[in-house]
Amino acid sequence: MLPDWMPLEAWGEFVAMRKRKKKPLSDYATKLAIGKLEKLRIAGENIEDVINESIFHEWDGLFAVKN
Repeated sequence: MLPDWMPLEAWGEFVAMRKRKKKPLSDYATKLAIGKLEKLRIAGENIEDVINESIFHEWDGLFAVKN
């Protein structure tokens, strides 16, 4: 179950990108990714921007957006 603050379209695209790269998220990896996004959200990051940056660069992970 995804938290209500999760941008669903961006998250779905991130998951799809990982599958295309043959690196799908396990249930546990999904839990860890959501936890990381929660920490970034609390730190003031825009979660949709975080996810979209990872998609754009085809990164496997999720990172704070650099200005």
